[in-house]
Amino acid sequence: MNRRTVAIVGLAAVATIVITAATSGGGSTRLPLPITVANGASTHRAPSGNAHGGIDSGGSSAGQGQTYTTAPPTPLTRCTVSVSNPSPRRGQTAETVTVQTAPGAHVALDAYYSRRSTHGGLADSGGAVTFDLPINHAPVGFTVRVTATASLRGVQKTCSTSFTPVLF
Repeated sequence: MNRRTVAIVGLAAVATIVITAATSGGGSTRLPLPITVANGASTHRAPSGNAHGGIDSGGSSAGQGQTYTTAPPTPLTRCTVSVSNPSPRRGQTAETVTVQTAPGAHVALDAYYSRRSTHGGLADSGGAVTFDLPINHAPVGFTVRVTATASLRGVQKTCSTSFTPVLF
């Protein structure tokens, strides 16, 4: 194929797409829009379709279709933090810290050894996020304070715990 053939084929493809979109009524397709209801949930109207399984694009779609409801987002109401071992032995290299909060919340974690160590993460769909804190440099007998701050849509919750490394 030479350049002229490629250009004509490309032009024909574009013309076919434009003509197909214009004749199929693609410009008048209506998408469902959310409608807020009194209890805070969103109600949506979905087109019911035509006899061939397609979506009707002509005429008024007001009052037609199925209604479905989506749950409002989970609010940030809690923050709990726990450590895998409140008295880890010297030589242990890491302490696992688990924070339970709302799904999707951003969690900032501060561990206060002789100086502050900062970590961050995002809560999973169950509201959990875990951090592995290195503890091989934590002095034996020194209580390490751990503070977590969960943030979601402008709301913050703070929780804390601690652990103290022991000799053996």
